[in-house]
Amino acid sequence: MTATEKLLSLAAKAGITQKEIAAASGISESALSRMATGETSRQCSPEEAAAILALVRERTGRTRGLSLNDLVKVA
Repeated sequence: MTATEKLLSLAAKAGITQKEIAAASGISESALSRMATGETSRQCSPEEAAAILALVRERTGRTRGLSLNDLVKVA
C-alpha cells in the first residue's frame, strides 16, 4: 500500500468524503478515486498530503501516528 493509499484510507475511516478531501487538497474527486484504488501511479504531493492529514487530524482529534513520516514508513 502506498503512502497515498494509506492516507486516503485513514481519511475514509474518519468519515471524510472524497468531496471534502478534494476541497481541502485541490485534487479532483476522479483523481482521488483512482489514487485510492491504485488505478494510477500519481501520488499526493507533500503539500496535498499535508492538507489531507490536517483534515484527518481535525476530524479525529488524533495527532500521534499521523505525520507524513509515519505514512512513508508504512508504505
